[in-house]
Amino acid sequence: MLIKYAVLILVAGTASLVLNAQDNTILVYDPVTQEVDTIQPVLPTDTVEAFLPHNPGTLSGWEALTLEASPPGFLGPVQQRPPRAAASFDLLKFPVRAAGALRRVETDSTSARCTGQLVGPWHVLTASHCLRSIGTGEWSTGQIYFYPAFDNGVASPFDSARAVRYYVPLIPQHDNALIELDHPIGTELGWIGLGFTTDTAFFNDRIVQKFSYPADASMLGNSVPYNGDTLYHMASPMVRFTGAGVPSVGVNYWMGVPGESGSGVWITDNINYQVLGVLSWSSAYRHTLMDAGTFAQFRTILEDPSIGISDVQLANAQMRVWPNPAADHFSLSMGDGLPEGMYDISIRNLSGREVKRTQFRGHSCTVQRNGLAPGVYLLQLTSWNGTSLSGRVVFE
Repeated sequence: MLIKYAVLILVAGTASLVLNAQDNTILVYDPVTQEVDTIQPVLPTDTVEAFLPHNPGTLSGWEALTLEASPPGFLGPVQQRPPRAAASFDLLKFPVRAAGALRRVETDSTSARCTGQLVGPWHVLTASHCLRSIGTGEWSTGQIYFYPAFDNGVASPFDSARAVRYYVPLIPQHDNALIELDHPIGTELGWIGLGFTTDTAFFNDRIVQKFSYPADASMLGNSVPYNGDTLYHMASPMVRFTGAGVPSVGVNYWMGVPGESGSGVWITDNINYQVLGVLSWSSAYRHTLMDAGTFAQFRTILEDPSIGISDVQLANAQMRVWPNPAADHFSLSMGDGLPEGMYDISIRNLSGREVKRTQFRGHSCTVQRNGLAPGVYLLQLTSWNGTSLSGRVVFE
């Protein structure tokens, strides 16, 4: 992909730009190669509201969420710590298992980064400022992993998935972002449906579910300690805010805590599950709602993962797939840095179902189509020593 990072750098205070611009350009960032591409702006097809369906996943287990507000003591004006999610729910059941911790691995250490939630088999919704600085435009360093149902410092049986691409709005005040994972963990765990609305009365009399990983003390002081490796839950009514042209909702007398950024505004009646935005500001616990333009871009990414990708390159640039698109076969070559040996290739459709598996030895091979229908297919390459790579191929 071509590096197009020098398009524009925005700083926090450009309210007039947000008010006047309808640009929903998406920056596509590879955290390994540090290359940046762009997905060009599009006109929204839905201008009032739209909701994508949730999916409970292939694993069994479902947990009814409380439809009542949490006790007033959790909301202030004296801030208190909400209860651990594990005190009320089975974290391994849907929809709780769709929430997870974003943790950064850098120089052999790991640290809490933000909160996210699955919104598709391959994608996590979080806050764009967790990935790219609002003030400088610099990208987060280190490798980010998504740990679903991470709790009390212990990874769940679902393990983790590595971030291979970030999809971040060019305008930083549109503070929602997608992370693409290296394998479709959401196929088993399920995901929350993405949504947006311009109806100012939508949140009237609604209870919002909050699953988050506060990783630091309260912004008001150190008297309210948190544990950044533990999942917390709160249910609350939210109020609508306006300002700087960015629609948002929040909770009066409540302060967000570092680590909660990216935790979503979940709306549910225990039949449907949607997320409409993510935590952006500590003040008033304010969440940036999805706008029509960002939603349009994200929906295309979720429904057509080939968007904006002209040449399939893996996240670590150690494998090449060609021709792409392919007719009756494609070839695959490995980088010199990978050892020779036996490799498994799993080919999956966009729902995550495996449609073909094969093996090869060495640094290159040719894979026959063998009747696969036209469309985008996802490649997962696993070596004898545990190396795992991922990519895509399109059959015409």
